[in-house]
Amino acid sequence: MKIAILTSENQWFVPYAKKLQKLITNARLFYQHKEISGFDIVFILSYHSIVDTRFLQRNKHNIVIHASNLPQGKGWAPLFHQVIEGKNDIVFSLLEADEKADNGAIYLKKTLHLNGLELYEELRDKQANFTIDLCLDFLKNHTSLQAKKQKGKESFYKKRNPKDSQLNIYKSINEQFNLLRTVSNEDFPAFFYKDGKKFILKIYTDGGGGDRVKTLCILLQNFTQLCKEKKEYLRFLRNSPKIKQHLYNQHFISKSEHKIFIQRLKKQNRKVYFCVCCNGMILGSINFQFFDKKSIEFGFYGNVYSNILGIGWIMEQIGIFYAFNVAFAQTLTLELLRENKTVLNLHKKFGFKEKASEDERIIKMELHCKK
Repeated sequence: MKIAILTSENQWFVPYAKKLQKLITNARLFYQHKEISGFDIVFILSYHSIVDTRFLQRNKHNIVIHASNLPQGKGWAPLFHQVIEGKNDIVFSLLEADEKADNGAIYLKKTLHLNGLELYEELRDKQANFTIDLCLDFLKNHTSLQAKKQKGKESFYKKRNPKDSQLNIYKSINEQFNLLRTVSNEDFPAFFYKDGKKFILKIYTDGGGGDRVKTLCILLQNFTQLCKEKKEYLRFLRNSPKIKQHLYNQHFISKSEHKIFIQRLKKQNRKVYFCVCCNGMILGSINFQFFDKKSIEFGFYGNVYSNILGIGWIMEQIGIFYAFNVAFAQTLTLELLRENKTVLNLHKKFGFKEKASEDERIIKMELHCKK
């Protein structure tokens, strides 16, 4: 049986799509629906482009999963809308796609039970893993499942945008807690206005549970020794718009370019690139360039799809420790785009000082080893 998984590139669901691909024998992962034809089952998951009737006719089953009890809750971000409404039992509908969004015949429904305390990253994780379970259920039982047309009164959710993260200063935290659960600290954080001035709020769980990790066992793996899957995942991260917008070179890195780059790393000893892992999860990439025995330059990017908080802090500490305690350098330097205020402030918190730069767009910084 030919199975395809279709999702949009460079967005939160991609790691989960890859996880699902590994769980299904010989499944293929696609980012463009035009590349798919003649499959028995196509799982269309978190895909943001419109598919037409001709595409649907090219495959036997085109399966969509929607986080609402259809026909109620059609439209955008149904999980988050229902969380804001105070619901903790979220019905997911697995249906056959048709030319109208969220309108096809339904094969099965199952309920995701929330505890009422999950924040954005955990909600996403539960949503994705529940979606994966539904896909596997369908694969196991699809020959005995009968699709049923949707019945009942329709309702629709509007598309959410960053403005929907606004808090009301005259309401309590408890009254607005469900809204706080759905905000992304990085992409669309909670905010409020006081006397005409805008303030940003970020929310985290405390302690060892939830999203925080107190102790990390870090593994640095040289790019030249990585398996094919890790090389490809790092290329995927590097091409993420959230990462490459802050890099000097912002063009899309192809597989062939990535392969040539790693081959060149094997032939020189002035640069070294590491994949940073924690408990099997890729936290990002960190690199060092050796100018002489006393001076090293470093850079990094983090995994924007990880639910581990404070990856920037982790990478910064790795860079400093490696430079002064492994390479025994006296000075650690770096460069970044001036517009990257978040990372600039991070470097300053670790003691990096600005130095002269010939390019107004670029900030150069350095940190000296404290003996």
